[in-house]
Amino acid sequence: LIKESFFDVIIYAQFPEEYQKNQSFLFEHQNELVFIIAHLHNRLELCQALGLPTHNHDSKIVFEAYKKWKDKGLKKCLGKWMLISLNFTTQQIALARDHMGMFNYYYHFVNNSLLFSTNLELLKQITPSILELNFKHIAGLAIGFNGLSDETAYNNIFKVSPAHIIKFQNNKKITQKYWEPVFNESIYYKKEDDYIQHFISLFTNIINELTNNNHIIASTLSSGLDSSFVSAITASELLKQNRILIAITSTVKNPQTPVKSPYRYADEAPLAQLVAHQYPNIVHIIDKSENTNPFEGLIKAVNTHHSPVRNAGNQYWLFSMFEQLAEHKVNTLFIGQMGNLTYSWPFFNPKPRHPFHWLQQLKYLLAFYKPYYIKNSYLNSSFIKQQHYVSYLKKQQYNPNFQSQNLIKARQFFFKQIQSFGYTSWNEKANQYGINIIDPTADVRLIEFCFSLPNHIFSNKQGNRMLIRKAALNYLPNEIIYNPQKAIQSADAFERFIKSYPLYENLIQSSLQIEAVQHIFQTKKIIHHITEKKFSTHVVLRTLLISLFIYFATNKSDFRTN
Repeated sequence: LIKESFFDVIIYAQFPEEYQKNQSFLFEHQNELVFIIAHLHNRLELCQALGLPTHNHDSKIVFEAYKKWKDKGLKKCLGKWMLISLNFTTQQIALARDHMGMFNYYYHFVNNSLLFSTNLELLKQITPSILELNFKHIAGLAIGFNGLSDETAYNNIFKVSPAHIIKFQNNKKITQKYWEPVFNESIYYKKEDDYIQHFISLFTNIINELTNNNHIIASTLSSGLDSSFVSAITASELLKQNRILIAITSTVKNPQTPVKSPYRYADEAPLAQLVAHQYPNIVHIIDKSENTNPFEGLIKAVNTHHSPVRNAGNQYWLFSMFEQLAEHKVNTLFIGQMGNLTYSWPFFNPKPRHPFHWLQQLKYLLAFYKPYYIKNSYLNSSFIKQQHYVSYLKKQQYNPNFQSQNLIKARQFFFKQIQSFGYTSWNEKANQYGINIIDPTADVRLIEFCFSLPNHIFSNKQGNRMLIRKAALNYLPNEIIYNPQKAIQSADAFERFIKSYPLYENLIQSSLQIEAVQHIFQTKKIIHHITEKKFSTHVVLRTLLISLFIYFATNKSDFRTN
């Protein structure tokens, strides 16, 4: 608690105890007090530019960059970080967040005080004000809409958007975005192989920087190109240091789990094993999430995030994965979440414009028209009408079916969606298990490089995703590089749901009886569909996660207390 400032600021950082030893997060310079938590990816480059010894902690490096270059210095700090500045002379407070939202934190103003925390539940506990649920935001998650980048499940608690600086002064709020990538074809080589070699060199250097420590490192290893390439390059570089890589593959219980499409499959283990067997230093964990179920995943999600999350159907295996990694004392986990937009682009086949596309656009403009994602949801018609929800979604440009033959336009659209949400849920899970989460495919240098390449490097007569297919030739098995099928995440979630539902039926029924839940959802329809065993697993799980969140948020005497 900093009582000397013109604001009362409560500081909380959720990190393992060993991460905080001998490290400072609070800095003073002239008339300014600055609080920083950072994990940099380009620390050596910054130390050289600032003339600092390399033993300085990352938070100190960010502070020196901020002190020397002010706001422009934050753009140079690549990695995950948060910053809060209090200027005693101008009485200005500034909040800033890293480029891709790798670090997350929340803030709340009350009684001329700013409260901020990396933990939403703690912020709720320390605020003296009454918090109201943001039903419009919560309902959006039921149809897959993450909401605005600064929104939370509470009306008066906010997030700092990725790559943004927010300044408060004289009762005014000024928000500015300090970075966004340029989408242009500014890099040209005479030979196609030069693009490939430049990419491999850049990505290998990024991995080397991230592994320049004594951490136990793990990676997610699916059967797809993105995570497989991250695992392969990481294993290659760690092998040079006689270090292991723990690679974890989440898959179904039954390898014969049926799928409806011939272009999809359920079991990712066989292809992932091909990668693991190629590198002698990979310790491969195949996690079938046998000790959990979808409802446990929902409950753990509420306990961890204190808010609903979009991918409710994946929660059970995500928590199972983190529990496995914690047992192996993993310090750092590499993921490949952004690979689809950087080196593995385009991840879809651009469709030609439908001959009656104008009819689709006309339907979309009609006031009474309900998009398919509304029709397929359990949202109440009265709630949709009262909140003018279809108009609201149009205004927010929510379009889950967006595709464009213009690949630059499509990339801009998808990047904006991913960057605005950031890595909040990944970080909150990882923090709970004392693990540092990093996505090398979202490194700013890689984003700027890939977004500067000509389109033909990614998509040409040979097919799509050609940059990574050619770069991976010496790193991955052909079965993965040329795999025409795509795996289904949580492919056996329906069977798991049906088997475990009786154990949680009373809890689910109780949550669906909450007045606020019935205001948003058609609860009788939900129960009917579950009873008849005819429902979309992901749609139902999203809905139940929201109902459980509201139940826990409004019921102080729930079963978790006992």
